[in-house]
Amino acid sequence: MIDIVYKYIAVQEKTVGKPAFQVPEMQFVRAGLAICQNDTKDPYLVEEWIDGRFVKYIHNRSGRPRQFDDAKYDLQARFLSFCQHVQFVKTDKAAYVSDFQGGLELLTDPQIISDPELNINAIFGDGNINYGALAKDHECNEFCDFYHVPKEIFGSKEPFKTTIPPAPRSITPTGKDELPPGLDLLPKKSVHNPTAKVSKMQGPSHCTIDLTTVDDDDLYT
Repeated sequence: MIDIVYKYIAVQEKTVGKPAFQVPEMQFVRAGLAICQNDTKDPYLVEEWIDGRFVKYIHNRSGRPRQFDDAKYDLQARFLSFCQHVQFVKTDKAAYVSDFQGGLELLTDPQIISDPELNINAIFGDGNINYGALAKDHECNEFCDFYHVPKEIFGSKEPFKTTIPPAPRSITPTGKDELPPGLDLLPKKSVHNPTAKVSKMQGPSHCTIDLTTVDDDDLYT
């Protein structure tokens, strides 16, 4: 969904031009399924190595980015908050990405937050909570203002379910084959092994869901 943001930026810059401030170039790590070539055939989910400081930019229980003393990280946090605003607009309030974490360029282990009225919470696991936090907490910044992201999306026509529920239990799996509720009904396309030492940060997800076939070109115009 971060591609939605960069395509939105490209479209808007045809009208508003380039900003005086820097636009971060960020992406999620590439991941792959590695299978041991021995009798065990153990599968491992491997990700790109994230260099440097690893930080949490936005928690999935909040729509407010973390504030950093380091200007570089603070800029990234504000940019990711802008990303949420764009995603919320371009999906017609259906979904946005949260739990942004990683380095200055690479991100990993995000959480998709979806409108509970769509009844697809189980697809995105136990972390798919607090849909209303974005409308409640978001504060537009220089990115939102420069690229003219509609602010009325947070106005009088409120999103569904703005009540903030209690913090849930950790979604980090406690057993090798444990799945979040609902995901046990999906085909296992990869299995995470928490003992694999292949990257600095590995997410708790057991399954990957292929969304690459979704045609979302109509979101960017």
